[in-house]
Amino acid sequence: MLKFIKNLIEYRELILSLTISGIKAKYKQSLFGIAWALLQPLTLMLISIFIFSRVINVPSDDISYPLFVFAALLPWTLFSSGLSFAIPSLVQNIALLRKIYFPREVFIVSAILSAIFDYLIASFIFVIMLVYYQIPLSANIFYFPLILFIQLVLMTGVSLIGAIVNVAFRDAERSLPILLQIWMFASPIVYSLKLIPDNYKALYVLNPLVGIIDSYRNIFLKGTAPNFYFLALSFGISLLIFYFGYFIFKKGEKVIADVI
Repeated sequence: MLKFIKNLIEYRELILSLTISGIKAKYKQSLFGIAWALLQPLTLMLISIFIFSRVINVPSDDISYPLFVFAALLPWTLFSSGLSFAIPSLVQNIALLRKIYFPREVFIVSAILSAIFDYLIASFIFVIMLVYYQIPLSANIFYFPLILFIQLVLMTGVSLIGAIVNVAFRDAERSLPILLQIWMFASPIVYSLKLIPDNYKALYVLNPLVGIIDSYRNIFLKGTAPNFYFLALSFGISLLIFYFGYFIFKKGEKVIADVI
């Protein structure tokens, strides 16, 4: 990770330039512009409210369901958007890859940073909802940077693996929407973690998003500290994914331009 961070610092200007270019490209010739950053989580929230609150009546830990689900959809949107931008980034920038050498992970990082931009825009809706539902914030919100850091480690690790696999097999990019849908419903986003039977919970929490999503809800909606066992498990698994992803990414980095 130290080498990874060193590369980010050394090539920070290039990362910033690629991030700004990526943000501009997303909204260029777009009728709604940055409003798209709001439409995705809002649309998912409305669909979830209709299906899981009105039709199925899923319990939401005594929290208003719109707030309950949006607190999870916000980080989920960051996660899914980051992977959607990062995994195809090497293939999309092949012309630049063949011209000059620099650490190829800068494309992954800049793609994730562009997703963070959308995340910050959509966060304004969450703030408005917290005020509307009169949810008081406690000192536990200071755990937010830690939880976000763990999520970014996970996103980077998965993106490194997906990007290098996508270089050899375009199936990675094409299958990503399906895999993300499965991952979404395998995480406590539209339902409560309490719905998982105890005899399955030990296996269920091996999904690193479980501890992350649960921690967001705890600090923002319940005013409590994260479940540190779940969060530590998420952090450990995220680190393993990151180290494995970075290892195979650097192994395949030298032949990327030849394979694409």
